[in-house]
Amino acid sequence: MIKILRSLSILSLLFGLLLGFAACSSDTGPPEPPKPPAPEWTVTPDADVYIVGNHNMVMKNGKIIHHLEKGDFPMCANSVFVYGGDVYVAGHRRENDRQIASLWKNGKLQKLEVSNKDEGSSARSVFVSGDNVYVAGYKSGKRFRTATLWINGVATSLSDPDADSYQAEARSVFVSDGDVYVGGYDGFYDGIVWKNGEVLRRYRYWDGITPNNQTCIKSVFVSGGIVYAAGTDWIGTSRAILWKNDEPHLFGLGSPGSVFVSGDDVYVGGSKVVDQNDILSAGFKNYAVLWKNGAEHILTDGEEYASVYSVFVLGDNVYLAGTEYYGPEHFPPGQVKSIIWVNGEAIRLEPYGFTGRTTSVYAVSRTE
Repeated sequence: MIKILRSLSILSLLFGLLLGFAACSSDTGPPEPPKPPAPEWTVTPDADVYIVGNHNMVMKNGKIIHHLEKGDFPMCANSVFVYGGDVYVAGHRRENDRQIASLWKNGKLQKLEVSNKDEGSSARSVFVSGDNVYVAGYKSGKRFRTATLWINGVATSLSDPDADSYQAEARSVFVSDGDVYVGGYDGFYDGIVWKNGEVLRRYRYWDGITPNNQTCIKSVFVSGGIVYAAGTDWIGTSRAILWKNDEPHLFGLGSPGSVFVSGDDVYVGGSKVVDQNDILSAGFKNYAVLWKNGAEHILTDGEEYASVYSVFVLGDNVYLAGTEYYGPEHFPPGQVKSIIWVNGEAIRLEPYGFTGRTTSVYAVSRTE
């Protein structure tokens, strides 16, 4: 009996050794080396810089401070705003097959009024003033989109949800002296700025030669009682235009993403196309650009599709959030470079763990 037990013990030991050997031999190789640490963040040390993009990350000074959704949950953050130490992000997430307008505060999802009847929705811009949180975006049914403004989570339609119009969206919201301005478009032709829920201005650009098609206001800013509206119209390709109240300023072929006014200076960030005839060719030139008081400052070499989506000015520093697409074809979809420009200097964000398209930037002074 003792011999049998010893034999079983020896067999068990040999079996365990074989399992261990098999487990070790199945290893495909040495473990991957640890990722190098992120470089030191030296961007304007007197300010905290917040960045979001078309993914679930919120970055502050080179570090990811919030993951808005877990894992690879499909979503997009379109706008970031910082108020009273709280970080607000507007965008959308997906549940099943629906895209849902979303607002996050300090990384936690907040309530935005969206009906189950809505086929899709998105939040494009957020602005906080006093106790009120304003979010501009759209809700869509089976056929049309409705320009929508949420105030503290409650939805108000800016366009007629029952009208047989082409589409409508609210793209930007700004609050000045208690008045709420929203930029966007309604229908096939009209760019719109709404003030306190009513149409303030309808925008179409006419140069006496080329009729325009759809006009869209992408960004609105109010300073000194003047309403600055940056947008595009479509003439087979897009033209970049800034309206100062009713007065249009044409920047040429391209698309503005954002307008910001600081003192007497007006900044517009966007993209520029060199030649309308090249827009459909594989090698057309497209540049990320900043216009300051109408003067053009080129940020990229034109070899890759590039654009600025957000402008923020704090003191003497100008922050731009944007993207370059590169790869076999110089047009999206492709590989993406996540970039901010600070005073014209490009800073790649991938070494800090931030990937994807960079959509919005906000800076807060540390000295105030």
